[in-house]
Amino acid sequence: MDGQFLPRLKSRVSLPHLMKSTIDYTNAMVAVYPGIETNPFAGPEKACNGGGYSQPSGGATFFINGQHITVEINDSSCGDFGSRVYYCVKSKDHVWNWCEGTMENASIDDPETVSDILDSIAGCLNINPCALLDAAWTVL
Repeated sequence: MDGQFLPRLKSRVSLPHLMKSTIDYTNAMVAVYPGIETNPFAGPEKACNGGGYSQPSGGATFFINGQHITVEINDSSCGDFGSRVYYCVKSKDHVWNWCEGTMENASIDDPETVSDILDSIAGCLNINPCALLDAAWTVL
């Protein structure tokens, strides 16, 4: 997909605050780093508390408003044990890292910290960060 125009995207993420907004990336260029399965035991026969949870990792670089913005996602969720997703957003001058989820004792950032990070991304890059993450999930 490198160099192609990304069509209008619809949300498919499970984190509620990421589904509240969408953005039309019709005029944005994107290079996709295909998601790879990081759990060597992943499979539907063991996906329910048997260790076979799908744990994709990947990302995309978007060219928006004259700047390259890279989003990396590493989903290390464990089914009924909870969700845990690591995010990294990079621009030329900034890097933001955080972890969201419901898994106990898993270094999850609190909602206020995540909100502050998303506000910082919006202010520094002049974009809607929730829509950016939504787009990255969609191409993952």
